[in-house]
Order: sequence, then C-alpha cells, then structure tokens
Amino acid sequence: MSLKHLAGTAWTPQPYLVYKPSKKGTGSAMRVQLRLEPEWEEKDGYVKPLTKGNGGCFFELAAQTGFSDGNASFGWNDATLVRAKLGLQDVMKLLTAIREVRVSAHEVPPACRGKTNDPWTVELFHQFNASTTIISMKFEADRSFLRIGKSKDLHRSVALDLHEERGFERYLELVLEGFLRVGVR
Repeated sequence: MSLKHLAGTAWTPQPYLVYKPSKKGTGSAMRVQLRLEPEWEEKDGYVKPLTKGNGGCFFELAAQTGFSDGNASFGWNDATLVRAKLGLQDVMKLLTAIREVRVSAHEVPPACRGKTNDPWTVELFHQFNASTTIISMKFEADRSFLRIGKSKDLHRSVALDLHEERGFERYLELVLEGFLRVGVR
C-alpha cells in the first residue's frame, strides 16, 4: 500500500457493518460509511471546504432477503434499503447521547431528543423537499435500537448489542474527525 493510499483511508475508511440475521428471515443489517472527496487548495496547501456533492457519511439499513448456501443474505441493492446521509450535527448529537447514556449514566440531553421527548431516545430529522427522514437511536440497559424511517411504510431498524454500539460510536468518532478536517459544516 502506498503512502497516498494509506493517507486516503482517513477520508474513506472501510464501512462499519453489523449483520443481524434471523432464522425466520426477518433480520437486518447496518452499514455506515464515510466517503469524503476533499479538494486541495494547491496555493496554500489547505483542503477546500466540502461541497454537497463531495461525499459524506452514509448510514444504511438493509432487510434480510433470505439464505444463500446456508448464510443469510441482505438487500443492499433492494428497493427496501433505507439510507440517510448524516451531517455534522447528526454525528455530534449521536455521540453526545451515547456518552451521556453509557458513560455518564444520564438521560439523553433534551436538545438531542425528538418530538416524543423520550429520555432514552435521540432523534434526528431531515427534511428534503417534500420528504422527511427520521433517524433514531433508542437506548436500553444492554442494547440500543437504530432506526431509519422514510415513511409510514418504508422504515428499517437494527438492534445493537453493547459491543456493536461501541463499534458504531468509534466509527462516528472517525467520521467527526474527518468532517472537522475537511470543513464540513
């Protein structure tokens, strides 16, 4: 691996994946991936501020589609895949909620809660034209539930055990570092 490729892993690390298959075929899987495409200002050596088309952090939940050779398969290319793009504020709210609940043993801060004002749920709302996406993370004592809802009929969720939640948290920390390095606002 060249030094250039190694340095590029800061902008585009491997995705964080969690698979939750079920024998009934009702499982789900999660993929979080940071894909940044920074542009360099040659004159001063700085990274130009990121524009909307230059990547971001993509969060996807896929339904289990069956079994292949005894292993569960998931619909990463199906119409039932739900995807959201996390912004800087989203990442910071998720990290804050995780820290407050898991490290400090407090409730989710009120500024991170949604309309339901559930003290154990962080909710993020994205409005784009006429569509709304709701991303939520509900904490329980020994696990959490991540959910993306695009509509009443198109939504998906995945349960994370504590060790998977820790991996998600660590990946979000990488995302935050990447966003701050390239000037995502």
